Amino acid sequence: MARNSKPHPAPIQLTEPLTVTLSGHMLERLNEYREAVYRLSAEGWPDNAKAHTGPDSNREHYRPQRANAADSLLNFLINEADAQQRLPVQREASSVIIAARVEYVNCPLCSSEQPGFVADPRGGDYECDECHSVYHVPANAPIIIN
Repeated sequence: MARNSKPHPAPIQLTEPLTVTLSGHMLERLNEYREAVYRLSAEGWPDNAKAHTGPDSNREHYRPQRANAADSLLNFLINEADAQQRLPVQREASSVIIAARVEYVNCPLCSSEQPGFVADPRGGDYECDECHSVYHVPANAPIIIN
Protein backbone atom coordinates (compact mmCIF):
# COMPACT_ATOMS: atom_id res chain seq x y z
CA MET A 1 0.00 0.00 0.00
CA ALA A 2 1.45 3.38 -1.01
CA ARG A 3 1.93 5.99 1.67
CA ASN A 4 0.80 9.53 1.18
CA SER A 5 3.97 11.59 0.83
CA LYS A 6 2.26 14.93 1.37
CA PRO A 7 2.44 16.21 4.94
CA HIS A 8 -0.70 17.37 6.67
CA PRO A 9 -1.11 21.15 6.53
CA ALA A 10 0.03 23.08 9.56
CA PRO A 11 -2.70 24.50 11.79
CA ILE A 12 -3.86 28.03 11.07
CA GLN A 13 -1.81 30.59 12.99
CA LEU A 14 -3.61 32.25 15.90
CA THR A 15 -4.32 35.93 15.30
CA GLU A 16 -6.52 36.64 18.32
CA PRO A 17 -5.74 36.20 22.03
CA LEU A 18 -6.40 32.71 23.33
CA THR A 19 -8.53 32.58 26.46
CA VAL A 20 -8.42 29.44 28.57
CA THR A 21 -9.64 28.49 32.03
CA LEU A 22 -7.63 26.00 34.02
CA SER A 23 -9.63 24.10 36.58
CA GLY A 24 -9.79 20.65 38.10
CA HIS A 25 -7.35 18.23 36.50
CA MET A 26 -5.57 20.88 34.38
CA LEU A 27 -5.09 23.16 37.38
CA GLU A 28 -3.50 20.23 39.20
CA ARG A 29 -1.14 19.71 36.21
CA LEU A 30 -0.14 23.38 36.33
CA ASN A 31 0.58 23.15 40.06
CA GLU A 32 2.62 19.95 39.51
CA TYR A 33 4.61 21.68 36.80
CA ARG A 34 5.29 24.73 38.99
CA GLU A 35 6.34 22.53 41.90
CA ALA A 36 8.72 20.51 39.71
CA VAL A 37 10.29 23.63 38.21
CA TYR A 38 10.85 25.01 41.71
CA ARG A 39 12.23 21.73 43.09
CA LEU A 40 14.67 21.47 40.17
CA SER A 41 15.89 25.04 40.61
CA ALA A 42 18.84 26.03 42.80
CA GLU A 43 16.45 27.62 45.28
CA GLY A 44 14.31 24.51 45.67
CA TRP A 45 17.10 21.95 45.56
CA PRO A 46 17.45 19.99 48.85
CA ASP A 47 20.60 20.62 50.88
CA ASN A 48 21.70 16.97 50.81
CA ALA A 49 21.43 16.96 47.00
CA LYS A 50 23.43 20.20 46.78
CA ALA A 51 26.20 18.60 48.86
CA HIS A 52 25.99 15.39 46.80
CA THR A 53 25.59 13.42 50.03
CA GLY A 54 22.16 11.95 49.35
CA PRO A 55 20.66 9.97 46.52
CA ASP A 56 19.59 11.99 43.50
CA SER A 57 15.94 11.17 44.05
CA ASN A 58 15.07 14.84 43.55
CA ARG A 59 15.88 14.67 39.82
CA GLU A 60 14.39 11.20 39.45
CA HIS A 61 11.08 12.38 40.87
CA TYR A 62 10.67 15.94 39.56
CA ARG A 63 12.02 15.68 36.00
CA PRO A 64 9.32 13.19 34.91
CA GLN A 65 6.71 15.18 36.87
CA ARG A 66 7.74 18.35 35.04
CA ALA A 67 7.74 16.63 31.62
CA ASN A 68 4.37 14.91 32.14
CA ALA A 69 2.69 18.06 33.43
CA ALA A 70 4.16 20.13 30.57
CA ASP A 71 2.88 17.61 27.99
CA SER A 72 -0.60 17.65 29.53
CA LEU A 73 -0.70 21.45 29.59
CA LEU A 74 0.57 21.75 26.03
CA ASN A 75 -2.00 19.25 24.73
CA PHE A 76 -4.72 21.14 26.59
CA LEU A 77 -3.63 24.45 25.01
CA ILE A 78 -3.51 22.92 21.53
CA ASN A 79 -7.02 21.48 21.94
CA GLU A 80 -8.34 24.80 23.27
CA ALA A 81 -6.78 26.72 20.37
CA ASP A 82 -8.31 24.29 17.86
CA ALA A 83 -11.71 24.55 19.54
CA GLN A 84 -11.66 28.35 19.64
CA GLN A 85 -10.65 28.56 15.97
CA ARG A 86 -13.75 26.54 15.07
CA LEU A 87 -16.05 29.03 16.82
CA PRO A 88 -17.71 31.62 14.58
CA VAL A 89 -16.24 35.08 14.95
CA GLN A 90 -18.63 37.38 16.78
CA ARG A 91 -18.89 40.74 15.10
CA GLU A 92 -20.11 44.00 16.56
CA ALA A 93 -23.83 44.63 16.16
CA SER A 94 -23.07 47.66 14.00
CA SER A 95 -21.84 45.34 11.24
CA VAL A 96 -25.25 43.67 10.94
CA ILE A 97 -27.31 45.00 8.06
CA ILE A 98 -31.04 44.40 7.83
CA ALA A 99 -32.31 45.04 4.33
CA ALA A 100 -35.97 45.91 3.99
CA ARG A 101 -37.80 46.76 0.80
CA VAL A 102 -40.61 49.27 0.84
CA GLU A 103 -43.38 47.81 -1.30
CA TYR A 104 -45.68 50.81 -1.21
CA VAL A 105 -46.69 53.97 0.63
CA ASN A 106 -50.33 54.85 1.24
CA CYS A 107 -51.22 58.30 -0.04
CA PRO A 108 -52.43 60.19 3.05
CA LEU A 109 -55.07 62.03 0.97
CA CYS A 110 -56.77 59.26 -1.04
CA SER A 111 -55.33 56.15 0.72
CA SER A 112 -54.25 54.51 -2.54
CA GLU A 113 -51.13 52.40 -2.55
CA GLN A 114 -48.15 54.09 -4.19
CA PRO A 115 -45.69 51.37 -5.34
CA GLY A 116 -42.28 51.62 -6.95
CA PHE A 117 -40.00 52.92 -4.22
CA VAL A 118 -36.39 51.84 -4.68
CA ALA A 119 -35.00 53.75 -1.68
CA ASP A 120 -36.37 54.62 1.75
CA PRO A 121 -39.17 57.14 1.08
CA ARG A 122 -39.10 58.67 4.57
CA GLY A 123 -38.42 62.40 4.63
CA GLY A 124 -39.39 62.97 1.00
CA ASP A 125 -42.23 64.62 -0.93
CA TYR A 126 -44.05 62.58 -3.58
CA GLU A 127 -46.92 62.97 -6.04
CA CYS A 128 -49.79 60.49 -5.77
CA ASP A 129 -50.37 58.51 -8.98
CA GLU A 130 -54.15 58.48 -8.33
CA CYS A 131 -55.16 61.89 -6.99
CA HIS A 132 -52.02 63.77 -8.21
CA SER A 133 -51.67 65.50 -4.83
CA VAL A 134 -48.23 66.07 -3.38
CA TYR A 135 -47.75 64.45 0.02
CA HIS A 136 -44.88 64.27 2.52
CA VAL A 137 -43.64 61.07 4.16
CA PRO A 138 -42.40 62.01 7.65
CA ALA A 139 -38.78 61.06 8.42
CA ASN A 140 -39.97 59.13 11.49
CA ALA A 141 -42.73 57.20 9.66
CA PRO A 142 -42.77 53.57 10.85
CA ILE A 143 -42.01 50.74 8.47
CA ILE A 144 -44.35 47.81 9.02
CA ILE A 145 -42.60 44.48 8.58
CA ASN A 146 -44.90 41.55 7.91
